[in-house]
Amino acid sequence: MQKTLEIDDNPPTGGKRLAERHKDKLGPVELRNKISTALKRVLILCATNGSEPTYEGLKR
Repeated sequence: MQKTLEIDDNPPTGGKRLAERHKDKLGPVELRNKISTALKRVLILCATNGSEPTYEGLKR
């Protein structure tokens, strides 16, 4: 499995630094845990907001 990240010449602001910082730190398990934690936060936020967990709900 390839560990290096392909980086655009014109990434969005901070994208390159973020990619460099996290290049070798996250394995598949850590990444899965991080994603599931983020999704739980989004669902909890949507539930407390009373909005549906859709893109429209996330923009508010």
